[in-house]
Amino acid sequence: MPNSFFHSIVRVQIEAIMVQRLRELLTAKPFTPFTITMSDGSKYEVRHPEHAALAKHFLFVVDADNEETLHNLYLLHVAHIDSQVTVG
Repeated sequence: MPNSFFHSIVRVQIEAIMVQRLRELLTAKPFTPFTITMSDGSKYEVRHPEHAALAKHFLFVVDADNEETLHNLYLLHVAHIDSQVTVG
């Protein structure tokens, strides 16, 4: 039981950090495109702030090559965010 509680706390903290970082990137003026790498190695490019929507546990990203496709990315599986700017 204690391990489960610890993992829950860590998960909440990781999600909070990820949400804060993504929110900073999506609201940066001027906006700079960034790439998200998931834990399975897949990559998603966010070229415009209106092509991504942040929810509590997910980031929804419009496909950079096909605007009719929406990707649902679970925040705990985001392994890396590559941006050309330093926010904060």
